[in-house]
Amino acid sequence: MANEADVLKALERVPGPGGAPLTTGGAVSGINVTGGKAFVSIVGDPSQPQLWEAIRRAAEEAVGRVAGVDKAIVTLTAERAQQPGPAQPAHGHSHGHSHGPGPPRRVAA
Repeated sequence: MANEADVLKALERVPGPGGAPLTTGGAVSGINVTGGKAFVSIVGDPSQPQLWEAIRRAAEEAVGRVAGVDKAIVTLTAERAQQPGPAQPAHGHSHGHSHGPGPPRRVAA
């Protein structure tokens, strides 16, 4: 049965955008192998969709050749730069009061 190390080794043979192995640039963001299926997530530059789609296909082919992998699914996601703007409250909404320390804790004797 294939495992994450087997998939990672196959991805080492896939060239990334600069020609270095895909695994050296931080583009591989996740690997999961379950029941003969290998799922890989790759993060690419959204300004180069054709290049990253070709890399995704090459990665899917490489992972599909791993012994014990019946189905390889490689997804491509794009990291977007954060837009400047006002900071959001940590809990996702503002309602005009603070969340203090809460009620006193009771300690069992």
